[in-house]
Amino acid sequence: MTPRRPNIDEALREAAAQWVVALRAPDAGEAEWLAFEAWLEDGPDRRMAYDRATALWEDIDAHQAALRQRLQRASASPVVSLESRRARRSWTAPAAAVGALAAAAVLAVVVFIPAPPSAPPPSVAAPTVYVTAKGEHRSLTLEDGSRIDLNGASRISVRFLADRREVTLDDAEAAFSVAHDTARPFIISAGRRSVRVVGTEFDVMRHEGRIAVTVRRGIVEVAQGADAPVRLTAGRRLRAEDDSTPAVIEPVAEAEAQGWRTGRLIYRQQPFGDVVSDLGRYFDEPLRIEGDRTAALRFSGVLVVGQEDEIIRRIEALLAVSATRDGGAIVFRSNDASR
Repeated sequence: MTPRRPNIDEALREAAAQWVVALRAPDAGEAEWLAFEAWLEDGPDRRMAYDRATALWEDIDAHQAALRQRLQRASASPVVSLESRRARRSWTAPAAAVGALAAAAVLAVVVFIPAPPSAPPPSVAAPTVYVTAKGEHRSLTLEDGSRIDLNGASRISVRFLADRREVTLDDAEAAFSVAHDTARPFIISAGRRSVRVVGTEFDVMRHEGRIAVTVRRGIVEVAQGADAPVRLTAGRRLRAEDDSTPAVIEPVAEAEAQGWRTGRLIYRQQPFGDVVSDLGRYFDEPLRIEGDRTAALRFSGVLVVGQEDEIIRRIEALLAVSATRDGGAIVFRSNDASR
């Protein structure tokens, strides 16, 4: 027996519909998203109401043309385009816009539109792969106007579909400035985690199992599997050591988040193992750490990307480690361990 869905009162359904309209407006910005976040957290049923309103809106979008044709055949009265109503915008989500969604709800219940039996499956765009060498930076402008800055030793794939824009990080560090498009969310896959945005600026890193998402402007959602997504606002970073460990949310300074784009790697009490992992994007020779104790040392400082020997000297001056070349690799050892 199918369980009944919980009832949601009329006022809450109307409020959820208002938010669906407001957040899909072309000029919806950070203020709107912050206000929505506050509304969403102010009651236990609000998430469910919003999810239902969103699902209904997307269902109407999918069948809008067929609905219009059937109604035009059934009535001499003109049918107003849902697209034209959705494009009109005010912060308070006017009654006309909410009415469009409410009317759409009635039509969705009354009219059943079967899929054409012989309709061919939609074509799937092939992804475009972008790769950078160690030490190389590359700036990309995508077909929607979004920009991506790639760090060295990175590999990503990009694919544009009718209802979304997709980027997959195989092993990469990238800064994104996403063009606003409510109809096609921008979704980034990094291991088992995904980042979903409509239009904002943020950084994503996936390297040797580690994940980090840093927001520079706007709001992004980071999800893993069926878990509820985590929302990050400007100046916040989500990081995790791998896909199976819990994520940590922390504040981060803009200079620290964007340092790699200016050739400066900024660290504040970071595990030395993470520092060496990052440097692997810039060094021609492999880098290794001898011993877990050495990897767990905490490093703070600024490393200027450039001459490898200068970076090593800077590390040795700031941390109790020494570096030697051994078997074609640079090996870092704790000074305490070498005694």
